[in-house]
Amino acid sequence: MSAPITVPPFPDNRPAKTGNPQTVTLYGAEHIGKTESVTKLPGTVKIIMLQPGGGDHLAGSFMDIHQLTDAGKFGKKPDGTNVDYDDAFYATLEWAVRENIAGKPIADFVVFDRIDRIEDWIFKRALKTFRSTLIGGSEKFKDLTSVTDVPGVGSQGSPGWKFVREEMRRTMDLMKMSARYVVLITGVRDKVQLSNMPKVAGEPNPNDLDLTGGLRKLVCNESSSFGFMYRDDQSNVRLNFKSSDKAVCGTYCQHLRGREFIIGKVNAALETLYDWSSIYLNEPPKP
Repeated sequence: MSAPITVPPFPDNRPAKTGNPQTVTLYGAEHIGKTESVTKLPGTVKIIMLQPGGGDHLAGSFMDIHQLTDAGKFGKKPDGTNVDYDDAFYATLEWAVRENIAGKPIADFVVFDRIDRIEDWIFKRALKTFRSTLIGGSEKFKDLTSVTDVPGVGSQGSPGWKFVREEMRRTMDLMKMSARYVVLITGVRDKVQLSNMPKVAGEPNPNDLDLTGGLRKLVCNESSSFGFMYRDDQSNVRLNFKSSDKAVCGTYCQHLRGREFIIGKVNAALETLYDWSSIYLNEPPKP
């Protein structure tokens, strides 16, 4: 017989644990300074680079999953070939989570750049999970190459999407547990024209993210803040958190809600000087 469970007293009203966004999703067009900006976050920063060579032009602490895997740094499979990229990524992610839970976080900020690059890995692992089920392991699906090709019933879509969403949610949970502050970077879908993207007045739109349909909404829902980054006419870097009640985005943080910030100012030497103090307010150390 299991030991009885003791329910602790219900806490009285407590202050908010943090006023800062714990998980921020940033998106914007190519070459506007998304990666450069996060190297200037106010604290120690570790960047898990998912875009091969995406940080080679910058100084900083980068874990380039593709480059290190190709170099054999993550080890070999029994057949002597390098481990798969997704296995290297999840090993890194789970290591960061273990360290954070143990009170030895690898950094104040862990950045994942770019999260759209893990989409293929999500589908691969969702298929593996499906194959582990009684139905998925049957002869009927032995030649299945994508879990979303599992036929639905009647007019319903493929039940395989359930496995994709669950894998993405599991991955999001792990990323959110990897550090006190987490930043997810992605780009803009090819189908979205720059002229239609939000400028000074306008809103971040989850449909602009370079992710598959259902995964866009999931990423937005799982993020405490969702912002659009762009350069204005003076080449300053702006971060927009404006949203309407109809948007599946915005922010939980009162000091960010409905606002837009300049986080990178261009000086006379055409250098961009970053300042995140309006986004991440000073807070006492985590106990």
